[in-house]
Amino acid sequence: MAAWVLTNREHIIALEPLEKGLVGTLLRYPYRGPRRGRVFDDIQDVKVTKDMLDLARHIVDQKAGRFEPEKFEDHYETALVEPHPTRSAPASRSRQRRGRRARTSST
Repeated sequence: MAAWVLTNREHIIALEPLEKGLVGTLLRYPYRGPRRGRVFDDIQDVKVTKDMLDLARHIVDQKAGRFEPEKFEDHYETALVEPHPTRSAPASRSRQRRGRRARTSST
């Protein structure tokens, strides 16, 4: 167990060894998480027929496979690392501003 400050708030994490490092699992304080019982209160009880259950099992079996994390990309992290398409390099921006100022001051 450890306390960790993340996004301006202290969090409790459970640390466990994994190969050459550690894995942290973020835990919630009781007052920060969803209240048990209330989360699913609005979901109605539904009678599922045998045909519907068989169809659901068939779909799950057909789509099941081995999870290969290397095939996935963290699009959020990629977007943070790559330059934004509408932003130009800082040097060229300052040149553009100077040029605009020079044109407006001469008129």
